[in-house]
Amino acid sequence: MGGPEIDMGLTEVFTDDEGNHYGKKIGELLSKFAETLNRKLTARNRLQSLARNTTSKRKRRNILRFNLGSERFEALKARMKAQIRCCINHALNEIFKKAPADAYIVEELSANFLQDKKWSKRVKRLLSGWVRGIIGERLAFKAAERQVKLVKVASSYSS
Repeated sequence: MGGPEIDMGLTEVFTDDEGNHYGKKIGELLSKFAETLNRKLTARNRLQSLARNTTSKRKRRNILRFNLGSERFEALKARMKAQIRCCINHALNEIFKKAPADAYIVEELSANFLQDKKWSKRVKRLLSGWVRGIIGERLAFKAAERQVKLVKVASSYSS
């Protein structure tokens, strides 16, 4: 039994060589996460600048203590990352179920997900690197679990 070729997409987790899309929600989830991160980080930067430029020690302490909301921000990021992980796991399970094979040809996970100019470089780098790592880790785990071989090829040779 031969192996299907699967490519990482920008709006879906993977697309196979027959044109089937898996994990179509990932683009929407990543955009929502990037938008939230961008908005929150911009607000936090403004408050940190305000705290840095104030002369009152009490005002600086209160700004940093009550307005940044680090615990809530980290909890929000964790919830959004969990949604993205769930989407990735669902897509990978769907691939293995719909297209069973002994081996899968997979592009090397190096493509950027967020090509939009409206996100800051920091947000794009955070999301892109993190998502690639999660997809690579989950793909390797699920392939090993099912005793399936992964053949990685450079992305320039995959489509």
